[in-house]
Amino acid sequence: MIGRDDKCTFQIIDPQISRHHLQVKLNSETNGHLAIDFTSANGVFLNGKRIEAETPLANGDLIQLGNTSIIYSVDDDPDAQTYTQLLRKHFEDRFETQLAD
Repeated sequence: MIGRDDKCTFQIIDPQISRHHLQVKLNSETNGHLAIDFTSANGVFLNGKRIEAETPLANGDLIQLGNTSIIYSVDDDPDAQTYTQLLRKHFEDRFETQLAD
C-alpha cells in the first residue's frame, strides 16, 4: 500500500495523495505486479493514462500519484540509474520525498 497514512508500506507526504492511494500486488498467475487505484480522490496515472482497474506493471513504467512520480523497476534493473536521472532532471523544480529511519 502506498499513501499518506503512516501505516502504509510506503508513506509519501504529498497533499494530493490519499491516505490509502495505490496498492501494488503480486499476480500469482503471471508472477508480475498489478497497480490498483485504492479509490483515491485524484487517481493513479500509469504512463500518463488514468487507471480504472487492476493494471499490469512493466519495467520502467511511470506511476503518478498527486505531485509524486514513481518508476516501477523489476529487481536490479540496469536502467534504474538512467530512469532516476531522467526523472530528477524533468522534475527538478518539485520537492523531493525524504526517507526517515
